Amino acid sequence: MPDRSLSTDRHLPDIHVRYRDGSAIVLRAAQSSHRAQKLADPPDRIAWIGGWGRDMVVLFPYGPKEERPYAVPAFALTEREDA
Repeated sequence: MPDRSLSTDRHLPDIHVRYRDGSAIVLRAAQSSHRAQKLADPPDRIAWIGGWGRDMVVLFPYGPKEERPYAVPAFALTEREDA
């Protein structure tokens, strides 16, 4: 779930990921034309995570009328922590 940026001077949103196995990682949205901030609500959204190493992409389901996911490029801030 992306956090909310409180000012324009702040970094791009962090995305807190919890995998099905209970492990977790924190990603930071990378600069792109897709903004992660508007996806902060509702929390605990289901998303698909892809990538390797620090380079990742988060695919959020966009909505019931939209067939394709909303892609947010991101990079890892932390190592994946096992549950």
